[in-house]
Amino acid sequence: MNDPADLIASSLLLVVIGEGVLWTRRNEPGLSRWKFRALLYGIAMGLVPLLMAQPALFARFTTILTGLCLVLFVLLIVVLYFFKRQLQGVNRVLLHAQELHKVGKTSDAIAVLQNHRRDAARVDKNTESILLTEMARLSLEISDIDAAGRWLDEAETLSKWNQSVYSTRADLFARAGDRESACDVIQRGLANLPQSVWLNTDLAKHLTDAGRHDEARKALARTIELLDQEKHLDVFNPEEWKEIRIAPLVQQLGLAERPLVTDAD
Repeated sequence: MNDPADLIASSLLLVVIGEGVLWTRRNEPGLSRWKFRALLYGIAMGLVPLLMAQPALFARFTTILTGLCLVLFVLLIVVLYFFKRQLQGVNRVLLHAQELHKVGKTSDAIAVLQNHRRDAARVDKNTESILLTEMARLSLEISDIDAAGRWLDEAETLSKWNQSVYSTRADLFARAGDRESACDVIQRGLANLPQSVWLNTDLAKHLTDAGRHDEARKALARTIELLDQEKHLDVFNPEEWKEIRIAPLVQQLGLAERPLVTDAD
């Protein structure tokens, strides 16, 4: 019964459980992941020689582990089911708010989102951040600048990896005529999300509006490079993005007949 393969599988299961814990806390920037992993891997590696040397202990450990696996499997299925249901519910709320906004009921749309904030928080911090950012965007649409700023502050505190926070805050500055601050906000977002097609596109746009055309061309070249790589894309439809967002910038910068130059060139 003292099978090394079973022991290795048990250690791997411990590592998988630990990685699952890290995933649930992925939006907590203060968490020392490398220390957690060092402790976890140390325990997993220490179990192998300890249990190999004590067959009786190994048999007991295997029995406990088998029951634990069954419990964890059931819990995982339940958690995934409710997570999916909650996420679908938040998506429906966001779509409903968009429909209300389209028919001129923007204040009602914001109220609907605010009433479902707790549902978004149950999913994770990033989802709650997305909902708050949408409230900020809609507040901008009705020129409620103070409310938009408050929602954005809360959204950014919840998640530094929500690109719409930076995009919406940049729009807030741009509407006030502060184009340099708009550029600074997008660059701050890119420090956290350098591979974001969305933010690189926004940077090119705001740099263009600020008259910083050389920098805008570099940002646009970076965006096109990311789209061509087709990796880690944060836009739903890359082809539509090229047509609606990229093409106008190419025309505006007078690059229709000129090759874009990247930093590598």
